[in-house]
Amino acid sequence: MKNHIQLSLTVAALLYLVWAISFLIMPETAHSYFSTADKIDEGMLALFAASLLAFAVIFMLAINNPSDDMVQVSAVALGTIAVVAAYQMFISDGISLNVSTVLSLIVTAGLATYLIIVSTDGLVDMFTGGGAKRKAPRKKAKKKVKKEAKKKTKKKAVKRRAR
Repeated sequence: MKNHIQLSLTVAALLYLVWAISFLIMPETAHSYFSTADKIDEGMLALFAASLLAFAVIFMLAINNPSDDMVQVSAVALGTIAVVAAYQMFISDGISLNVSTVLSLIVTAGLATYLIIVSTDGLVDMFTGGGAKRKAPRKKAKKKVKKEAKKKTKKKAVKRRAR
């Protein structure tokens, strides 16, 4: 499972690293693939490239340490990007529909879904206060029921002997 998570995070890191480098090195070309607007704002493109680069770095850090927290953070980040990109593509027409953007959206949404499914147990634990705390009362309850059953059988045995 750990290898699958690391592979997923590697794909995400490479995807966002390629987009970030393309926005930094050749902003006009990358902008034409990505946006429907004619005007290019160099400052916004640089900030966008920096944020994509930051996501790539986060995913690279998560590759080296695929703990539950890092996987959950990566899944939420990818899910957020996928939702915003889908909105921009299909509702507000801010991102152009071409092969590279649609494939990027599909890969991002797929990776987000996979990582969310993989980390579902961790998310449940996060919202319920931890798996160990949840399981402990069940074990105690079973032990308590067993003790009570033993007491009842002992009482019945004592009553039978008394007759």
